[in-house]
Amino acid sequence: MWYLPEPDGVGHQYGPQSQELHDMVQKLDHFLGTFLDRLEKLPHYPNIHLIVTSDHGMGATSSDRYVDLKPYIKKKNLEYMIPGNPVVFIQPKKNKVNKIYNKLKDIAHIQVTKNLERPEHWHYNNVERAADLVVVADSSWSIGWDTLPTAWHGGTHGYDPINSDMHAIFYAMGPALKKAYVHPTFENVDIYNLIAHLLNIKPAPNDGNFERVKGMLRE
Repeated sequence: MWYLPEPDGVGHQYGPQSQELHDMVQKLDHFLGTFLDRLEKLPHYPNIHLIVTSDHGMGATSSDRYVDLKPYIKKKNLEYMIPGNPVVFIQPKKNKVNKIYNKLKDIAHIQVTKNLERPEHWHYNNVERAADLVVVADSSWSIGWDTLPTAWHGGTHGYDPINSDMHAIFYAMGPALKKAYVHPTFENVDIYNLIAHLLNIKPAPNDGNFERVKGMLRE
């Protein structure tokens, strides 16, 4: 198993539709092709399973798609704020949650949520590391605090994972897997259960679901 940091870095700097990212993907494709050529020469190649995947997608950002939170929130009303893009954690002072929520809830291109009211697929309800308010930008939009809009260019990730531009790639091959098969979308946490099945080991308790990936297996 190995991890390649690209094309994430190039995607952040230049954006997912840039020539720079295209060139990096070609470079990685050549690298993978060389690896496969050598893999095929191994005597146990027919028994090998290979999975190529990524941990997320990438959304294009731009200086003309930016929401500054500073005009809507007074710092004196905050315990703390963890700024980020495209997710911001806001912990209001006692009795200020609704006031700040109401200030933010109608702003275009962001979604502000309270604890216990967040989408289930975020897994952010009753989570200690999540503040009382979590703000998420719409896909390809940026959020910040008193940041120059020109700072936002290139690409980023962390948007709602239901968005297609956040979806990862997944390619797999091996004796237990169907050939020329296109599987419906599934969650990355399901890959662990697939690997455990291919290795014939019992998986530890996890958030994945083998039922969502078993369709790619041969009968």
